[in-house]
Amino acid sequence: MQTAFGMSYIQDFLGLGTLVVAPSLPAGKLIATAKENLRGAYVPAGSGDLATSFGLTADATGLIGMTHATTTGNASIETLMFSGVIFYPEFMDGVIVSTIKDAEVLDELTVTSAAGTASGDTKITVVPALTSGNSYKYKVAANPTLPAYNATCTTGYSAWDGTADITAATGQKIVIVEVDVANKAKKAGMTTVTAKA
Repeated sequence: MQTAFGMSYIQDFLGLGTLVVAPSLPAGKLIATAKENLRGAYVPAGSGDLATSFGLTADATGLIGMTHATTTGNASIETLMFSGVIFYPEFMDGVIVSTIKDAEVLDELTVTSAAGTASGDTKITVVPALTSGNSYKYKVAANPTLPAYNATCTTGYSAWDGTADITAATGQKIVIVEVDVANKAKKAGMTTVTAKA
């Protein structure tokens, strides 16, 4: 991290170029362009009306002007430093504005199992209720795993209407997954099966 003329920046950020850190941007907002598309303008601090009005002396770059004044009320010296710089894109269609989002994660379903109506069946209850337009898939195994967010749940999964008893042996694990119309996992939960003897 480096600082110059009031800007904080990181050179060669992730091998992509220079990253300027701007606290005025909301968290997660990204504005990018090629450095060749950036132009700058500044108020000359050593010449012109501004420098004359305030008696500024500029540094070697002409970007920063400074003057001193004595204050007799408290026997001190006040220092005024002035800099006015603006950077802007030459071509607006060469600017990318985007938002960085947190990684989406699988929402949790609370799944409970109780003895079903027929021998060898279990009654599954899921909370929260199914989101409109989605459906359930399930898988029963000794040690199943939950799918990742947006994983396709077709192979190894069976469709479930959310109410029918499921045939499974007591002690096995059952995974219930809420999927969208493309069978992509959105929510999931797991519990140990309790089946009717």
